[in-house]
Amino acid sequence: MESIRIVEFFKNKSILVTGSTGFLAKIFVEKVLRVQPEVKKLFLLVRAGDATSANQRVQTEILEKDLFKVLKDKHGDGFRSFVTKKLVPLAGDIVQEDLGIHDSDLRRNLWKEVEVVVNVAATTNFDERYDVALGVNVLGAKHILEFAKRCVRLEMLLHVSTAYVAGEQSGLILEKKFLMGETLKGDSYLDIEAELSLADEKKRELRAEDAPEEAEKLAMKELGIRRAKLFGWPNTYVFTKAMGEMLLGHSRGDLPMVILRPTIITSVQSDPLPGWVEGTRYLSIYLSYCHLRATAGARWMLCRTIDSVIIGYAKGKITCFFGDLDNIMDVVRSLLRIRSHQQSTLIFGYYRSETFPMMQVPGDMVVNAMMATMAARSGQQAEFIYHMGSSVRNPVTYATLEHCGFRYFLANPRVGRDGSVMLTKRLRFIKSMVVFRVFMTLRYKLPLEVMHLVNLLSCGRLARGYNELNRKYKFVMHLVELYKPYAYFDGCFDDLNMERLRMATKKDDAEAKMFGFDPKHIDWEDYFSSIHIPGVMKYAFK
Repeated sequence: MESIRIVEFFKNKSILVTGSTGFLAKIFVEKVLRVQPEVKKLFLLVRAGDATSANQRVQTEILEKDLFKVLKDKHGDGFRSFVTKKLVPLAGDIVQEDLGIHDSDLRRNLWKEVEVVVNVAATTNFDERYDVALGVNVLGAKHILEFAKRCVRLEMLLHVSTAYVAGEQSGLILEKKFLMGETLKGDSYLDIEAELSLADEKKRELRAEDAPEEAEKLAMKELGIRRAKLFGWPNTYVFTKAMGEMLLGHSRGDLPMVILRPTIITSVQSDPLPGWVEGTRYLSIYLSYCHLRATAGARWMLCRTIDSVIIGYAKGKITCFFGDLDNIMDVVRSLLRIRSHQQSTLIFGYYRSETFPMMQVPGDMVVNAMMATMAARSGQQAEFIYHMGSSVRNPVTYATLEHCGFRYFLANPRVGRDGSVMLTKRLRFIKSMVVFRVFMTLRYKLPLEVMHLVNLLSCGRLARGYNELNRKYKFVMHLVELYKPYAYFDGCFDDLNMERLRMATKKDDAEAKMFGFDPKHIDWEDYFSSIHIPGVMKYAFK
């Protein structure tokens, strides 16, 4: 692969960005504006009823973020004028045809002008309503592709997916595309149109029965999980993201396309604001935990991001965690990596072990990889798959995170609402599902059964308390089943394609420094202690 000119690629480009108010899209927009001020236009699609509302969302949910401070300082008093010329808010929604852009003249102008489409929009809830997840992650991808095909100057469609479309596969997971109808379970066939019809039919059935809103929501969530597991995926999110990839690959024709599959995306490591994260993104699971804490004083937590653990630990609400302290995050330790310099290839030998990785990668590295892949593959009439994570580059353990968190809070004691200093204790880890289930049975399930018996003997006097605690216990166990595949994930994401791209960027020292996306260079202890944990405390925990 020849040397890549990333900054030059974005000069005079018109780029359509979906999901533009999301965490990753903000980092992308800021980076493009900062490193290539001669970008022509960034069209930002936001869910809004009209242009005025779209503009307001861009102002408050994007430009007012601390992330843009460096760019504001760079332009000074001219910042507002600069972004007004470069950013074009678009009211729309990817779940609708033509992306919900109803102005026909505006659509035609976009089809004439847009050269790059970046799809970052997604619903990432593991147990999202099936109809909602299908609408955003599947139909949304279809509508993006249809729109991109009508852009006469299009050079690239970049679709951000997730590495976890691999489901619960173990061993070395390759950067390969999904075939239409492919599943992760046996010889079954996945008919996407049938799944869309099934979800619609179920929703019509529930509404015909005048089902309460909460009952409909629960039924649609359960349908998504059930269909995902039927075809081999652990949850609705990764199932529908996989379907989105299938539709894109099957229907793209000769359109140049990159599918980027990052692992868990965490705070900015260095550029432009170390430690920056989005508060609501990382607090959602923690808030659910706070709601559950009344379950006999439960003090454990299972989450899909390490940031929720940090917040819970900071609040003193978490004293133990679901996982193995010695397990490696984003790497299977026994992966053997050998480089052949003569042939410029990577040869992998994989030896199965008992480690279960949890994966992460800083948000700015993901954006740098996005920009590099776009520049490298622009105009090439093929589909390219890239994993973005530290699977084979730079192992990190839960022990590192625990040690850094303990050390950070020792040096920065937390203060309770009453003004007293909270004691910092080591976090205990529950290492297996067997141990966890025994713990939950002895600590909560058996007392609940006793409470149920007492309630019967007392003619229902404890009914209200029992029903509430039992409901919360069941919800806790639901979360356990939902996130168990990731607490004990036994796979490793190959990044051969991404490594080749890294080698190409290294041919230009200036660009390699500006667009670094090699996790090998991350000092995990420094990142957690000096960047990530302080960032979570400042921007998410506040």
